[in-house]
Amino acid sequence: AVSATQRLGSINPSGRYLAITEKLTCSNALDLVSDHSLVVDCTANNEARYIINDACVLANKPWITASAIGLEAQVHVIIPRETACYRCLHPEISVTESCRSCSNVGILGPVAGMVGCLQAIEVLKLISSHQPQPIASSSLKPTSLVDKQLYYDGYASEFMSLGLPRRSTRCAVCGDSPSIFNLSDTQVFLDSTSKHVQQCVSEHIGTLEETYEVSPRAYKQCYEEDPKTHIILDVRPALQFDLLHLRLPGLVKVASLTSDNAISVASTRFM
Repeated sequence: AVSATQRLGSINPSGRYLAITEKLTCSNALDLVSDHSLVVDCTANNEARYIINDACVLANKPWITASAIGLEAQVHVIIPRETACYRCLHPEISVTESCRSCSNVGILGPVAGMVGCLQAIEVLKLISSHQPQPIASSSLKPTSLVDKQLYYDGYASEFMSLGLPRRSTRCAVCGDSPSIFNLSDTQVFLDSTSKHVQQCVSEHIGTLEETYEVSPRAYKQCYEEDPKTHIILDVRPALQFDLLHLRLPGLVKVASLTSDNAISVASTRFM
């Protein structure tokens, strides 16, 4: 957030920018959304999208949502109570889809940049629609990605416009008989979904014993008490290792299971 505001300020010093260095939660989302005219979703997880969606519907704020993974991307505009909201399209969080993310599937950088530009165009068109002088000078009125989703397939180098269903009258937040009236209800929904996912993982994959898990704080204390008993194996790709790694005696860089071909030792000081 800080980096983005600094960059924007260098490009356009006449603008006003505010960096909010807080995690978006059900506790602060409604206040943040209510203070602005529209919202652009640049997040990368399902939980954030449900929070943003419910906050925008409750505050009656339009938002432009997008997602990208691999060489694929999609973007569309949601106008509360006029178009289908995110929850209309996805009433429940998919257990299998929640396992796919940019961190484990990957994303091509230019795809993320392109979908960001597409979102920016929709923002300008939404702002222009409320101005006396439209942004478009031609006789053709610009159409927004309302009621349709723009999908990009980088493998085929194709754009597709997909029609979206209308607002669901049974939607939990924007339907005719909603069950979500504040973001506390959203938190209950997310908590129940999290428990369901954990249950599915436990039934089909199994669970890791607590004795095999350690937090960074607990490990730091354990290491400081007796550092000579530790050998740390870092199996991340070389690029990630070079960006950031623990600078501790006994750290060994192991070839990544996916991309590294050679084993290199970051420290030969074995105890």
